[in-house]
Amino acid sequence: MIESMTGFGRADGSENGTTISIEARSVNNRFLEISLRAPTSVLQKEFEIKDLVKNKFERGKINLTVIIAKEKNSELKIDLDKAKNYFSLLKDLKKSLGVFESVKLAHVLQFSKIYDGEEKQDVTDEEWKLFIKTLNLVLIDLKKMRTDEGAALKIDLSKRISVINDSLSAIEKLSVEKIETQRNKLREKVASIISDSALINSQRIEMEILLLSDKLDVTEEIVRFKTHNNYFLKALEENSSQGRKLNFIIQEMNREANTIGSKSNDAEIAHLVVLVKEEVEKIREQLQNIE
Repeated sequence: MIESMTGFGRADGSENGTTISIEARSVNNRFLEISLRAPTSVLQKEFEIKDLVKNKFERGKINLTVIIAKEKNSELKIDLDKAKNYFSLLKDLKKSLGVFESVKLAHVLQFSKIYDGEEKQDVTDEEWKLFIKTLNLVLIDLKKMRTDEGAALKIDLSKRISVINDSLSAIEKLSVEKIETQRNKLREKVASIISDSALINSQRIEMEILLLSDKLDVTEEIVRFKTHNNYFLKALEENSSQGRKLNFIIQEMNREANTIGSKSNDAEIAHLVVLVKEEVEKIREQLQNIE
């Protein structure tokens, strides 16, 4: 089943005074790119987190935002050693700058690191379990949205392939009907150019006319085009997302459309070729969003 690269997921987890909120946003990208915005305690496990995401997604730029809120203790303590160090540093700085103002307590209190009870640099095992649980919920939510959008894309792409097949059938029918007309036009053109019939090798002329008319025949291109369409529809039914394969197939389809357009010299066929190219281009644009 094809999967879109665009999606959003969110989940919250709370346990023993700790609340973890995670958001995941996904957009188009040629490869899988994961960025993480989180507290330092979580960033220390960045590689583990990215491995969890890689197990569920193959392509797309995925941005994870993590917010952790903890209930703070009512008792606030001061780290005296740190406070003394900052006080000493401020005194040295005052002397260096030639400042006569005395160092006051209010100046030292500006440094947040003197307070005990600030966020720990490591997550506890309990907090990590809560984080993983919440992250899995987010990834499931993101996967569901990407899958739902992929299902909608599949319907749209299948309809466009159907439109292309109908146009190709119409082109094939017109090409067969008009091939004899084209041959007659070639004969008339040759006859108008060559006046001395005695010098004409009728068999050679007929052979050249057949060769020229064969060059205008688009049957082979249409057969190949429809084969590509069938491969495309089969790829849409695959269990895994087939973005890269579909992009390759659409390139082949575009090549056949260009060849048919260059070989056709009929206005009605040319109009149908334009419609085919329009659908191919719309499909190509849609494929940019498929994993």
